[in-house]
Amino acid sequence: MIKSLNKGFTLTELIVVMGALGILFGVVNISLIGFYRRPVQRGANNVLVADARSQQLKAMTGDSNGGVNSSYGIYFSQNSYTLFKGSSYIPDDPSNFVVNLSEGMSFTNNTFPAASVVFQKGNGEVVDWASGSSGVSIADSQTGIVTQVRINRYGATY
Repeated sequence: MIKSLNKGFTLTELIVVMGALGILFGVVNISLIGFYRRPVQRGANNVLVADARSQQLKAMTGDSNGGVNSSYGIYFSQNSYTLFKGSSYIPDDPSNFVVNLSEGMSFTNNTFPAASVVFQKGNGEVVDWASGSSGVSIADSQTGIVTQVRINRYGATY
């Protein structure tokens, strides 16, 4: 009896295994992208809420930095927001502070009048607040996840 010395894998077996590994790698890679992006978006959401509370607190306490007590607000653009002092947003004001969103994130569904929210000096309530005009969404183009930040008439964020 003659034994065959042919040992190894056939080309078909190698192609099947490589295909299965490719599919597995693709699924894991897509899952990890979402795993990374969710905390980034949550962080952007938390920073925006903290900045809104800070602007409201400045308006309530009269933080004037040596000037006259004033209102404070936030102006929203496509990929950033600007913290400003005063009753309206002035683009060229040197005291403005711009906060950029992470790559791939943008503001959508902005329902604030004039794309800004202003906290009234003294009490911190939202100036010209109207039901239905109290929120903005942060959208991530890479994951498709959208989170929303709302501010009620008293300046509370939720």
